[in-house]
Amino acid sequence: MKSLIYALLICSQFIFQTTLAQNCKKLDEWTQSVELEFPDVDFKQLRSGSNTYNRIKYNLLSDKYFKPVFGNSFEKLKKGKRSVIHSKISKCGNSSSPLNRGRVDLMFTKDFESVKRLTFYMGTVFITDRWYGEAVKIVQEIRLLRNDYNHAIEKIKRKEVSFSELNDSKNLLKTKYSILLPSELDYFAELIQQSETEIANSTLLDKSKALSVLNNSLISLHTLRTFKSNNQLLVSKADRETIKSVDRSIERKTDEILGSLIPMEKNKVKNISLDETGVAKIDELYRNTYKDYGAFLQHALLTELIGEIEQKKTQIISSISNDIYVKVKNAQTEEELKNIEGLYLSNVSGENSNMKEIHNAISERNREFIAKERQRVEAERNRKQEINRIATEQQRIKNRRVQAVKNKRRELNLKYGTYFPTLDDLFEVLSLVPLIKNPVRVEDKRRFIAKVQTFGFELANDNGNLYADINTFKNNRNYELKTLKFNANNNRGLAIAAKCIFPNAPRDIIELYAMELNSEYRERTNPYFNKKEGNVSLLKESSQYIKSGGTIYYYEIDDGTLEVSALGNFDASGVVSTERLNHNTLKVNSYSNITDIRLNEGDVITFSAWGSVTLGFMAGSASPAGVNGFELYSISSRHKHGSLIGRIDKGNWFYIGNARTIVAPASGRLELKINDFDRSNNDGFFYVAYSIETQKKRN
Repeated sequence: MKSLIYALLICSQFIFQTTLAQNCKKLDEWTQSVELEFPDVDFKQLRSGSNTYNRIKYNLLSDKYFKPVFGNSFEKLKKGKRSVIHSKISKCGNSSSPLNRGRVDLMFTKDFESVKRLTFYMGTVFITDRWYGEAVKIVQEIRLLRNDYNHAIEKIKRKEVSFSELNDSKNLLKTKYSILLPSELDYFAELIQQSETEIANSTLLDKSKALSVLNNSLISLHTLRTFKSNNQLLVSKADRETIKSVDRSIERKTDEILGSLIPMEKNKVKNISLDETGVAKIDELYRNTYKDYGAFLQHALLTELIGEIEQKKTQIISSISNDIYVKVKNAQTEEELKNIEGLYLSNVSGENSNMKEIHNAISERNREFIAKERQRVEAERNRKQEINRIATEQQRIKNRRVQAVKNKRRELNLKYGTYFPTLDDLFEVLSLVPLIKNPVRVEDKRRFIAKVQTFGFELANDNGNLYADINTFKNNRNYELKTLKFNANNNRGLAIAAKCIFPNAPRDIIELYAMELNSEYRERTNPYFNKKEGNVSLLKESSQYIKSGGTIYYYEIDDGTLEVSALGNFDASGVVSTERLNHNTLKVNSYSNITDIRLNEGDVITFSAWGSVTLGFMAGSASPAGVNGFELYSISSRHKHGSLIGRIDKGNWFYIGNARTIVAPASGRLELKINDFDRSNNDGFFYVAYSIETQKKRN
């Protein structure tokens, strides 16, 4: 009896294990049906929720792979059935299963690796309502995608898609259909590739048929020329025979259209007259030919047309050659000659004696311009050398006189035991006067007094106060240094001055300041620097002198008292004659405002200017041509800031720049200016050479 029971137990265990093994094998095959789609995936490294993970999981649950194994759609499973499937998956995937412990016959010890991963893929999707419901939604979506996928395949097979639709289908592989399995996507891609050439051929041929009905026009020519580029994708997929067929269609239609249009163009050539007006017309026809038919220039009809156009222009030029010679002779610039050559010698036929003669005449006239330009450059070089020589000579004279003044001042400082301020010292004091205002600020007072003290003078005002209008300082010999500031010109300007006062001045002190005025300064109304050597004249009242023009210097003697003065001219309201270097060259700075040149209406004056002027920190340096911007600081906002400008007898300002020729609009004195009214931070000058052709000479 015991033996029978034991035998029954062994038999039952065998049946159970056999059934379990069959179930596991079935699950293993189900899993592999999808996993084998991903041969390059390391399943041990697969992350839950990744794209590949989701594709495997939801394709296993889709109708295509789930129904053959379980006999029904995933979404139609009853809860009990779901529990049974979950139990099978758990038993087969459990590493402690007898199948994996090697306790039974070898036929049941096969390790179903794919089954083990089913629990990783499925989790509790079969027994948790929430996860089951979400999985059902995705499975339904995959069903719709596969139906759409299969429908798309059938349409392609039946040739029911256009080329553009077929091309658009490629994008579905990476977007809409991306959750499907690789084999499905590969099949779809291969089917598209196989169909592309056939559909491209038929589509391209259909489109080319429409070319034959185009009308004979330039627009149709453009359509023919751009047909293949506009259908570039079709052309790239079509086979060689189809492309040849399309090329033949384009060529036939091109010949037809050109055969219709070119004879009309040739008639236009014949109708152009052989005179000056014909030049512009034939050139316009030439340009339009290249514009309208540029893509077909190799065509025989176009070659003929262009040849006739060039021959016609050659005939026109031959008929008006005498007039062209006159224009060449009267040309005044190389630019005019280039324009003549471009107008009359372009688009003509090659060998023609008239053309050669006109070309030779232009070349000869051009050589005359080149020689004239060489002469001008040489004259300009010589002129600048002469100016440099004059400037060098002036500087040499100034240096010698300045040194003589230094020696004289050193001698007098020792003789009288005091310091005699220079004209530059007076300028430094003068530049501080505008800063003193009521009420006087402590720091302004301290700076002002300290500057005057460096020259040996102490404040001598009542109560030691510093005033905004008049201040007096005295040194050890009771010489005075006085500053003044007051409104002038009916309160429209500010007059400032600084002066040294020497009571009972002996001759040698007067000589010192007379020598200093004559050293590197120029008389304000005299355009020439005084180069005469010899002793200076001692006058009761000297002329007014300038260095740049921003300050006016002079001395006067009244009842034996010498007063040496520096008068501010910062607004350039005082007349400052422009310095003259020779008979036709001036030196214009920011303060000079009048020249010694008088013009009559109708005179022609030609200017040539060079040099550089610093216009301040922001504007930088400028040539006579000026700089852009800064119009608010310009004397004339119509012209570039810092440029050389001029006017006659207070008329309108005109631009000169580096070079210009003008006809005097009125009679009067010429005024030259640097176009900047803020002169306080300017430095430098322009050299201005000029020549005048009077109206009488011209007549």
